[in-house]
Amino acid sequence: MKDESRAPLERDRRRLVSRKPFPFFIFALVTGRIDAIRHNAALQSLIDYLSAERATRPHLGEFLDQWRSSQRPAAIFVPVPTTE
Repeated sequence: MKDESRAPLERDRRRLVSRKPFPFFIFALVTGRIDAIRHNAALQSLIDYLSAERATRPHLGEFLDQWRSSQRPAAIFVPVPTTE
């Protein structure tokens, strides 16, 4: 039997774990360790994974839906600079 009193704690833990990589992506982008194209490709790969797992792991689909609808802290993809 599942302990319902722990459900909010588990949800908060999942949110924290899922947000950990975001600062590293931004740090790598800002410091030049990756460029906008690679940053966007990494996030697209994550989105593809979450979408593929949606059927068997619905919480990942819920996270993806909330992430896509969120306006904070930033947009999912960053603009790719054009060279002229």
